[in-house]
This record gives sequence, structure tokens and C-alpha cells, in this order.
Amino acid sequence: MATLTARSIVDKAKIIVQDNTGVRWPDVELIKWLNDAQRDVVLMKPDACVKNVSVQMVAGTKQALPADGILLIDVKRNMGVNGSTPGRTIRQVPQAVLDDLTADWHTATATAVALHYVYDKRNQKNFYLYPPQPSVSPGQVELIYSANPADCTLASHDGTSTGSPDSVIAIDDVYGGALLDLVLYRAYSKDSKYAGNGSRAMAHRTAALETLGVKEQAEVGHEPVA
Repeated sequence: MATLTARSIVDKAKIIVQDNTGVRWPDVELIKWLNDAQRDVVLMKPDACVKNVSVQMVAGTKQALPADGILLIDVKRNMGVNGSTPGRTIRQVPQAVLDDLTADWHTATATAVALHYVYDKRNQKNFYLYPPQPSVSPGQVELIYSANPADCTLASHDGTSTGSPDSVIAIDDVYGGALLDLVLYRAYSKDSKYAGNGSRAMAHRTAALETLGVKEQAEVGHEPVA
């Protein structure tokens, strides 16, 4: 759970660019770049902003992620028609397997209890359930998916309101350093025509990418043993 505030990252950026009063880089700009930075991190590491929720299905086989969904990570289990009754696990199968076994699986007898799901990474915001869901009292399933991070807000600290109150970042605190570097990358890019700022911008971008790469390597080395 994140505890770092947007204000803490923005203030650190202002210290580094030596603009504590926000003359050249006002809060209204820095918060926009912080929100862009969060989306950049999730684009590079989809598991940086993950939701695990029960979601109401719709009739038929084709289902969609919630509005904030970017891509599906897993469909875990049935959760009953009320969304709070854990039930049978749901296993992913290749579409070719279902197509070979029962070519008319999209029109099979409907039931609220799903057995399998099909997912194509080329169609990241949709997936298919088998058997089809009924039109009356469809079930809910537990989804794990990568979500678009919510925008951060800042309270007015300098007479210019950019939102209220200060919010915490939408991704985990461990990404705070990468977020700061990405904010600085955009800040220095704004003044890249001045001597040294272009190279400073790229240095911060490189630092952010290296941080994310190191974290990914650490995760691979500490995966749970099956």
C-alpha cells in the first residue's frame, strides 16, 4: 500500500531543479508530469498497479475488464452471483483446445459457474469464459488485472490550486525513486535548449529505467517456489 504523497515527490523535484518557489516549474506542471510518470511505470511494469476484485460478468462468453483495466493478469475463481461466495477455480486454456474439443462452445448451455477462460494478449481488455454466462443472474469472478493508476492531486501550497487534498501515489512506494527521476526527466526536457539540461534529462530517464530493470531482476530471483 502506497504511503508516499504526491507533494513529497514534487517537493524533492523542486529541490533538485533549484526552484523551491515554483517559478520555472510550477506545481501545476510537476503534478501532470508525476501522473504521466505513474502511467509510464505501469506501461513498463504492468504489475506496478494491480487490482484483485470480484467483477460482475455479462451474458455470453465475451467479457471485458473494468473501465480502468489495462490488461488481464489472471481469472482466479468463481465468486457466486453475489460476488462474495468463493467457488470453483477457473483455469486458462488455449482457444485452440476449446475450438478442437467443442467448436460451438460460444453457444453452449449457459451457467453462472465458469470452468475455463481464454485470453489473447493481442486483445488485452477482453477475455472469454466457458461455459457462457446466462442472461439472468450471471456470476461474478475474481479478476486480477493491471489498472490505469489514478491521478495524484496536490493541495494549494502557493495560492494556485491543483487539486485537494494532497494524495498518495497510486503505485507502491518502491517506485518513488523512478517516479522522481521521470518527473525530473520531463522538467529538464522543458529547458533542454539550455546548456546541460538535455543531458540531465536523459540521465534521469536512464536512472528510472535502470531502477525498474533492477527491480524486475530482483523479483525474478525471489519468486515463490512452486
